[in-house]
Amino acid sequence: MRKVEKDLSVIPQSLYDDSTKNGKKTNRKRKILMCLTSRYKKAYDECYKWSDIQDELSRIYHNKCVYCEEKITRVNATNLSGKEEISHTVEHYRPKSKYGWLAFSWDNLLWCCKRCTDNKDDKFDIENIKVNYSKSFDLKIHRSTKLYNRLERPKMVHPELEDVMDKLIFDTKGNISSHDDRVQYTIKCCELDRTYLNGKRKKIYDRFFKKLEDAIAQNNQELINSILLKFKEDSENMDNEFIAFRIWVLNWIVKNFT
Repeated sequence: MRKVEKDLSVIPQSLYDDSTKNGKKTNRKRKILMCLTSRYKKAYDECYKWSDIQDELSRIYHNKCVYCEEKITRVNATNLSGKEEISHTVEHYRPKSKYGWLAFSWDNLLWCCKRCTDNKDDKFDIENIKVNYSKSFDLKIHRSTKLYNRLERPKMVHPELEDVMDKLIFDTKGNISSHDDRVQYTIKCCELDRTYLNGKRKKIYDRFFKKLEDAIAQNNQELINSILLKFKEDSENMDNEFIAFRIWVLNWIVKNFT
C-alpha cells in the first residue's frame, strides 16, 4: 500500500455528464439523483466500468491493486469448476451502497484486485457524522473526497491522498501490520495479511537474501554491491509488485548489516 498520484483534472470521457457508449448516454446526473431516491442498482455499474475508466486506472496504478500491490491481470481466468473469475474491479473508496451519489466520482474510484474488493466490501467506519448529499456536490463531483474526509474522519486509508509507508510494519516472513489504528483497520478490512500475500512477499525476501548471503560468504564486495543496487532499482520500479515491502527490506538490511 503506497501513495498513488491521480490527476483529478484528467477525467475519463465516460464520467462526463453526457458521455455516450454504443449510442447510449450515461446520464450520470440522472443516475445520481436516482441513487438518492432509491437503493443503488447494479445496472448502474456500467457507468463506471467502461474501458476508458479501467484503462486510466490501470495506468495510474501500474496495473496493481491499490491495497495489496499485487499485479492484476486484465484477462479473466477460469477456475476448476469452469466458472469465469474476474481478477480486477473498479473499487469505490466510499462504498456505493452507502454513498450512492459518489458511484461515478473520479476521486472515489480505485483500481483493486477482486480479493481485496470482496474483503473490503462496504466496510467504512468513520469517527464523525456521515455526510449527506447536497446540491453543492454537483459542482465538485470529482473532487469531494478531501472535504468529506475532513468532515467524517474515515478509518479507511485513501492511498491517493495519504502516504502511510512509514506506518507499515513488515517482517522477513512477509507479514504486515501497523501500530497506526487507521492503517491497521485498512489491513484488517482488506485482509492484506492473508497467507497467500505473505507468502509472495516472503519469496521476494528469501530470493534476495539468499543471493546476498552467498555473495557475503564469497567475500565478494563487488557482487554484494551489484545485488544491493539491483534490488534498489527493483524497489524504485513502480511496475513491480510489493514496492512498500521491498523498501522495508532495503531499510532492514541497512539497519541490520551495515
